[in-house]
Amino acid sequence: MANNSSPNYIRITGAGTYAVHNGSGALLKYITVSASGSVNAKVVVYDNTAGSGTVICSIDASTQTGTYFYDAVVRKGITVVVTGASTDINIVWTAST
Repeated sequence: MANNSSPNYIRITGAGTYAVHNGSGALLKYITVSASGSVNAKVVVYDNTAGSGTVICSIDASTQTGTYFYDAVVRKGITVVVTGASTDINIVWTAST
C-alpha cells in the first residue's frame, strides 16, 4: 500500500465521534494540545468508519499530553471517539494513493 499523498490533519475540540478519513491510509500522529478541566478525558482511534472495531490507540488525554507517532496502516478508515468536553487534539494522517 503506497501512502504517497501529503499529510492531512484535523483539529478536534470537544467530546464526540469524528469520522476523520474513509478508506485506506495511515495514521501518522496524534497530538494532545490540551485537556484542561476534562477529568477522565479519553481518546480512542479506530481503524473503521464508525466508533467501533479495531482500536489503533487509546489515550487518557487528561493525563497524557504530547505528540505520539504511530505510522499505523489503516484499511477501513479513521474514526476518533473523544470523551471530555475541554479536549483539544490533532490527528495527522495520509490517504493511500
